[in-house]
Amino acid sequence: MVVYAFLVHSADSIASVYFSHFYTSEGNDHSRSTRQQTIVRKVLEDKSFQQHSISHFPTRLDLRVISSSTMNALNTTKKASECYPGSIGEADRAPPPIEGALVLNSSGGLFQTNLVAVWRQFGNILFTTVCDTRDNLILMANTMVLIVDRVTRKFGPSKIEKRIMDEPDEVEMIISPFLRQGTPLMINHSLHRFMTKDESGLRTFIA
Repeated sequence: MVVYAFLVHSADSIASVYFSHFYTSEGNDHSRSTRQQTIVRKVLEDKSFQQHSISHFPTRLDLRVISSSTMNALNTTKKASECYPGSIGEADRAPPPIEGALVLNSSGGLFQTNLVAVWRQFGNILFTTVCDTRDNLILMANTMVLIVDRVTRKFGPSKIEKRIMDEPDEVEMIISPFLRQGTPLMINHSLHRFMTKDESGLRTFIA
């Protein structure tokens, strides 16, 4: 498995990228800025689509899409409405999605092959790992959970965006053991606890 890039960016604005690291020569060529903007834009589109979709759960049956034979069998509009719940309680709604994955298509010329962006949201920021479509996406998603936990514990929720921008070396120190210059570490929670119990544990895995 090879990590193509890791980014921390705004959950609302394409222009606000707080940290980025591209692990391949392609990622660091003259089109780096365009490629970075494309990744962020696609992730924001996917996040917005997922979160807007769940907030627009249909609350009424659209009778225009029902065939006449079905309508004749139902007899009354009231009976038709009884076949579909008018609304659902807040307690029954699924929580808004805070993670996702999308394919970055190579057809635009920015990427030599199709890639996958795995993202996770924390407050107003997004953490995004870009990898190959053949990689273990479950492992990537689990690693993202651990990285987000480590970064947010280190910098705290207050003004985290500014701290990440002001201290890129600290961010690099945190993600290096997990991504190891583009080769993700096979990690479980026991190993994660050992790595993060103190800074010496992290340094062991950076070497």
